[in-house]
Amino acid sequence: MQRQIAAKDLMVHPQLRTKDMPVGSQTVKVPALPWQVEWEDKFFSPAPGIDAQGKKLRTEFGASAQQPVSKTH
Repeated sequence: MQRQIAAKDLMVHPQLRTKDMPVGSQTVKVPALPWQVEWEDKFFSPAPGIDAQGKKLRTEFGASAQQPVSKTH
């Protein structure tokens, strides 16, 4: 029987390239493209906060003015 590969296995694979990405107050490793170019940044731009650009996106794409539903955990 062939072993199933899980996402956690892929994140430690020796051929996987990752780049750091600021998310809130933490930094996470995100899969990067498999090739490199000399002008490539060493990290990804920070992830925006939840609904940080929501108003602008709703305006641009013509979505209703309804506010997003917040979920608490």
